[in-house]
Amino acid sequence: MNGHTAKKTSDVFVVSVDLVGYSLKVKEIERSTGEAGGTADINSRIRTLIRDATGLSGEGLESAFIAETGDGAILRFPDIDPAIEFSGRLHNAVREENHKASGQLAKLDFRVGIAF
Repeated sequence: MNGHTAKKTSDVFVVSVDLVGYSLKVKEIERSTGEAGGTADINSRIRTLIRDATGLSGEGLESAFIAETGDGAILRFPDIDPAIEFSGRLHNAVREENHKASGQLAKLDFRVGIAF
């Protein structure tokens, strides 16, 4: 188990992910562009980062999602290791995305919590 110890109290490990400052970012994007499409752009970036970080595809990907929230997602994993691996992949992907981003507005910061 990669050295991680967690007492399992349910059948799944739930990971909650949400973007810090989502509402303010959307308002600022819409103000700076003069368009209401800022929400769709940022939601697409969030969705892609989270889905790619799962490392899953097809039915496995769809079954991992409890909910997609626009500013994040709630996912389920069968064990602690995939939940932690997901969190690490998301962290690395966001760090890489932020390195390429131009301007503070384009940078993303996520809160990630694991419940079991």
